[in-house]
Amino acid sequence: SFGDFSTVPFGLSSEPEFADEVILEPDYEHLVLACSDGVWDVIPPAQAVKFVGKFRAEEAQLAVER
Repeated sequence: SFGDFSTVPFGLSSEPEFADEVILEPDYEHLVLACSDGVWDVIPPAQAVKFVGKFRAEEAQLAVER
């Protein structure tokens, strides 16, 4: 978190985590989930993809609200 320097000794960091580069196939649909660590602390990535993947692209806001 930016500005929370007092929490650095407890493991809080403002450095983002990045996965390795992935080449996306143009013939497939793709899903990008950008969530805070508060989400990833309680929902495994596979579960998040399974849940969000049920929604069509035009229903993205509905997926967020659920």
